[in-house]
Amino acid sequence: MSRIMRLAMLASLALLPVGMGQATVAGGTMRPATAADVECVVIAVNMLAIPDPVQQKKGLAAFFYFLGRIDGRETSFDLQDAVLAEVRRTEGKALAPTAKRCAEQIMNRGLEIQALGAKLQAMADEEKAKSAK
Repeated sequence: MSRIMRLAMLASLALLPVGMGQATVAGGTMRPATAADVECVVIAVNMLAIPDPVQQKKGLAAFFYFLGRIDGRETSFDLQDAVLAEVRRTEGKALAPTAKRCAEQIMNRGLEIQALGAKLQAMADEEKAKSAK
């Protein structure tokens, strides 16, 4: 990923809507699952700064994966405030355990998708064999 694309991605966080509430869900504190996903968004954004293009691509995929999880769960949520608060909270702390958890989550989902793909392929092969008779 080029330096310009990395900067654009990081800048896009600053442009996220601000008027969607606090870094909490409506009526209370952030849900544990949302807090965990915000941690993973921060890990993903950090990956975008790694010089290795493979790691950058993984970071971009992780960013959108965890952003989608948050968007699917929360209807009123200020991602910008949550991410900035998480960056401040984790500044200077070891992030390896969080990065490992986030990576395992994505890998497990990837395995589920691969299994689904294999089942769909088997169904298609079965239909093809039936129609060939």
